[in-house]
Amino acid sequence: MCDTRGQAKATLELKSVAITAGSTNANLFIIGNCTVTVDVADLDLVASTGTSIGVVTDGAFSGNRLRVHGQTSSAIAGIGNGLHIRITNSLLENLDTYLTTLGSSGPPSSLSFGYNTMVLKSGFTLDCSTGNFRNVTYDNNVVVGESVVDVASGAGCTVRNNVLFPQATTRAGNLNAPPLFVDSATGDYHLRVGSPAIDAAAPTTTFPSVQPDFDGTGRPQGPRSDIGAFERKP
Repeated sequence: MCDTRGQAKATLELKSVAITAGSTNANLFIIGNCTVTVDVADLDLVASTGTSIGVVTDGAFSGNRLRVHGQTSSAIAGIGNGLHIRITNSLLENLDTYLTTLGSSGPPSSLSFGYNTMVLKSGFTLDCSTGNFRNVTYDNNVVVGESVVDVASGAGCTVRNNVLFPQATTRAGNLNAPPLFVDSATGDYHLRVGSPAIDAAAPTTTFPSVQPDFDGTGRPQGPRSDIGAFERKP
């Protein structure tokens, strides 16, 4: 969808949609030389081995209030040079990011994640490898992993004011603690009383203000916004 390499650059905007994979190797988005903006969407790969969001050279994807789930392969893939990905207020389940950015001149690729709840695939961590021509930023996200020591490792990302768990290695400016979801076993990733994410968000230059939350609830509901996709109502 929306691959115009070799043609004039295109723009596609989608709002309030549900997109489901139609085959076992389906891709929901492959974006090259065009800009795709998606606001309020359920992206379900239904155990497909394809990619939910794939951005290649000169492509751009902006997603807000997304639920990305069902995939068995990469949920988000960035391959090539000069690509841009920005995702906010979204629930990203069984997450695996595959970032193979290229290039050595011109503007680097930009990948920014703010105010998301990111449930990583077992054994996977945030892709913060170095040596790639890109800027990757994680601000005010709840990031949880399974069967790993650290959900965030490596020096190739800016990681600011996130709730990281598990995280044995301290990353300055982040909270290393269980996020206290209502019931993660049944897929309820709202915050319960006592969560370290409540009233703990801090605006950054990349994400000065992001609202409403995944559910459409205004931010903040307290003295400060909550970290992650879900703002807890008092």
